[in-house]
Amino acid sequence: MCDRVAIMDHGQILQLDSPAALIRGLDAGVRISIERGLLSSAEAQALIGVEAVEDDGASISLATHQPSAVLQQLAAREALHGLQVKSATLEDVFLTLTGREYRA
Repeated sequence: MCDRVAIMDHGQILQLDSPAALIRGLDAGVRISIERGLLSSAEAQALIGVEAVEDDGASISLATHQPSAVLQQLAAREALHGLQVKSATLEDVFLTLTGREYRA
């Protein structure tokens, strides 16, 4: 693991900081996914702290900056099956700072 990371684009350092600080600096929300069918999209959107809802046919994803509040509400509704919680990564930092898309 490293203590500091430099995000570079075309030979220029855009930001230099610890990985955690770079990710926190994005102010990106958390994506919470649950199995489809536990809540409707409308019920998910009505949860306090949910900013956006996506239904991909297999799961429902909730975007939020208040993950603990959303998780508490999901638990109260017994809607935690298939739970996945994802936060931003260094890849997200790079893509945000450079304005580029991921190229595999």
